[in-house]
Amino acid sequence: MSKSMLAAVLLATTVIGSAGIAFADASLTIDSWRPDDLTIWQDKILPVFMKEHPDIKVTFQPTDSTQYNSALNSKLQGGSEADIITCRPFDASLALFKAGNLVDLTALPGMDNFSDTAKVAWSTDDGDTAGRIAEAQRALASSDCREAPVASDEWIRGVADASLLPYCIRVQIPRDGEALLIEDADRALGWRTSARQAIRWGLEHGYAIDALMADDGDAYAYYLMTRTPRQHLTLDR
Repeated sequence: MSKSMLAAVLLATTVIGSAGIAFADASLTIDSWRPDDLTIWQDKILPVFMKEHPDIKVTFQPTDSTQYNSALNSKLQGGSEADIITCRPFDASLALFKAGNLVDLTALPGMDNFSDTAKVAWSTDDGDTAGRIAEAQRALASSDCREAPVASDEWIRGVADASLLPYCIRVQIPRDGEALLIEDADRALGWRTSARQAIRWGLEHGYAIDALMADDGDAYAYYLMTRTPRQHLTLDR
């Protein structure tokens, strides 16, 4: 299981534990699209949590990845959903939030346990939707961004001592991450780990995610991350 996925799943449980909420022999269930993680949840994650919170019984109940979305929607419509659900990133979770199926955890104690990188794919916009759309359009139209260096491990090591960094960087991900997850979970985990590390590096160096670029026929997609004008060196094109 990737750290980002774990953060999404444990978000509520960690917050519950740190918020000081009292439970009397409570029972909680967790829905997930990762049956392969059943063993680690049953043998490692849940025993640690329930040892610290003996009055809370937690059950991990995964559904096959290809059936998870439809199964989750059916449960939500029928009122039989789990107490905690794993949320797929970006649009899928945003739709659930807008439909009133997810609770806003922004002000809940314990949220500061999670970095911006861990939360970015499960966050709503800051209210400036038009401004964010304009930023995304500028990034997608910019040759500096479309041809920006890919923030690979090797590239990041190479700019460790650089005094100036480019205006834009790209973070490469597989175009069809769901298919890769089904076909090769270990490779998918490797991609998620490298992408998360690149995004974390970008955030730490003043970059922000502006857009997702996915051209037709390309096997990869790219997060476009840009810096403010005084922090970068642009290239004339």
